[in-house]
Amino acid sequence: MESLLKWSLENTPANEPAAPPTAERMKELDPAIIDMILGKSDAVVMKEKLAIAKDESREEDERVEALDDFEMLVEQIDNANNLENLKMWEPLIELAHSTVPGVQRHAIWIAGTAVQNNSAAQNDFLKRDPLPYLLSLATSHQVSGSTRSKVLYCLSGLLKHNVGAVHRMNELDGWNTLKGALQDPDITVRRKTAFLINTLLLQDISSSGSTAATLHESDGPMVHGTDGAVSESTEGLVRRAIVEHKLIEALVQPSPYGPDGDGDAKEDADYREKVLQTIDTFVRNGGEVGNAAGAVSAFRQARGA
Repeated sequence: MESLLKWSLENTPANEPAAPPTAERMKELDPAIIDMILGKSDAVVMKEKLAIAKDESREEDERVEALDDFEMLVEQIDNANNLENLKMWEPLIELAHSTVPGVQRHAIWIAGTAVQNNSAAQNDFLKRDPLPYLLSLATSHQVSGSTRSKVLYCLSGLLKHNVGAVHRMNELDGWNTLKGALQDPDITVRRKTAFLINTLLLQDISSSGSTAATLHESDGPMVHGTDGAVSESTEGLVRRAIVEHKLIEALVQPSPYGPDGDGDAKEDADYREKVLQTIDTFVRNGGEVGNAAGAVSAFRQARGA
């Protein structure tokens, strides 16, 4: 600001009223000073942060910090939608494949934030068919528990209220992946998985037309599988998958967790709450626990539930 004041004083003749600077004089201004006065647009900042994140010559901490700033920007829906126009989805997906753990984790986090309750960003992301890779990471022990947790966060954002994404996951046998995630040694991953299953149940329209929540159909193109275009509804698909893949049993009969395998998920209040919510949603939507009734009852009674 002092530089701007100095420039203004030096370029204003004495005893003459100040006049707007000409285009020629504006060229003499340091661009950094102009940015200080007017402020950079979010699009410019996003480009700068992404450039830093892509620069493999920089330290991991610096790249992660840039991605952290980027993630805060895409919390705004306009910036999230602008990822397509700015051609940023491809480089973000490349960063999600990075061998640098922090960079990979933050890139996945950004994608998850961008698609939260945002059908336009969901469909832009889905055009790149990210589900096979995300599902492969969800149960991979080649990445950390914190990265798997971000993967579940991203999956939740992508699948919520998006029929095409749910059908694509079904094509990829994603239910077995979720079942595996319920045995993750990291309890945070298990909590997020239980939450995701409940979210999918809430938007699974029953054949009678009743549902715990109304499903918002995807605004994007239909997803095509091997047998042609998929239905525009997930009616009953989630409930059937839960029964077929025995997800209720997996929820209420958790294996020990933790680095030493000595944690009891049934004693984790957050996990318990999410599992009980999922069971209640399943039953309200017409599901029957069947052979899992005994295990469900035991889970409810554990720890005074």
